[in-house]
Amino acid sequence: MWLGLTPSETALMKASMGDASLWPHSFEVGRLIIDPAYRSGPELLKRCLLLALQQLCERTEVHNLFATCSPLLGRLYRRFSFSPLIQDLGCGGSEERFMLVHGQSSNVYGALSGVPATAQHGALAQRCLS
Repeated sequence: MWLGLTPSETALMKASMGDASLWPHSFEVGRLIIDPAYRSGPELLKRCLLLALQQLCERTEVHNLFATCSPLLGRLYRRFSFSPLIQDLGCGGSEERFMLVHGQSSNVYGALSGVPATAQHGALAQRCLS
């Protein structure tokens, strides 16, 4: 993040929370496209997020994760240790409402993997600890 490319950055800037120093090592994770024939419920999103986070943590330090989503999807993200940060985002004149959710990588990793953040071991876990 912090290259002016993501909806999360735009939302944080509009809410006066866009100081990059407040959110070090941040990434947006809300752009997952799955063929409708393969959509099978929350477990698929959980698996995809875990794989994405593992790959990201193997390559760089990760502290903060953001996603812009519908309120319905926001409830699903809460299962994975994300919390609503901004509740009511408009979308360029559309009547559809969105929200911005945030999660600390260690908590999200723990929720996705089933291993509590305090019990995570190894280099991968260390790079995901915030």
